[in-house]
Amino acid sequence: MLTPNAPELPTLAVSAADTFKLSFTVEDEKGNAVVPVQSMLRLWDEESGEDTLLPFKVSLAGKGRFELNMRRPPPQLPPTPTKTPLNVSLVLASPPHAPVQLNLLHLQLPLSEPAAEHPEEHLYHLQPEIYHTFRPEEKVPPRIISLLGAGAVGAPWALLLILLASLRPSFSFATSPRLLLFLTTLTAFDGLLITYWIQLTLGQVLLYGSILGGITVITGVSALNARKFAL
Repeated sequence: MLTPNAPELPTLAVSAADTFKLSFTVEDEKGNAVVPVQSMLRLWDEESGEDTLLPFKVSLAGKGRFELNMRRPPPQLPPTPTKTPLNVSLVLASPPHAPVQLNLLHLQLPLSEPAAEHPEEHLYHLQPEIYHTFRPEEKVPPRIISLLGAGAVGAPWALLLILLASLRPSFSFATSPRLLLFLTTLTAFDGLLITYWIQLTLGQVLLYGSILGGITVITGVSALNARKFAL
């Protein structure tokens, strides 16, 4: 006869040839039989933290019976490499009520091998801290180098403007609609490249560029023909 949740729980030692048996009856306050939705025996080791639940059934009369045959022990039993007894509790659950855990006794099982380490257990241990190495910031070239580069880029444009100014009197067809249309398509082509750099994708640029390129070729040929007739 066991007294659940007693201040001092009894200790029961079983050998490899023994069978541990537990029987009980579940009743409500009026003495009516109660069939829990879940009933199980919990065995755990406070030192190692190993824990297991052994479920069993309760009959319609509210009677439960559990047997632990040590000749064929269940594989989920906590290992007992020392003589430390296991805590045994009865767990009953029947929603919507809160589950009940009744501490029954300490069960000392025969000695067994310690639990084998899981091959991936080391992955859950504390790992060394990860340090990130970032690429150092790019160095800005000296200002004189930047000025020389800007001058090298701007010099051809300055030379082009000078040459255009010297050839200006020969542009008798500078206001020709065909020439203005050709220059407009060239400007649009440059705008397309700038827009590609900001937001367009390569596929969009190829599509729009092929259309705009065809128009530019047509307007360029037309402008050349107008220039030929103007000479």
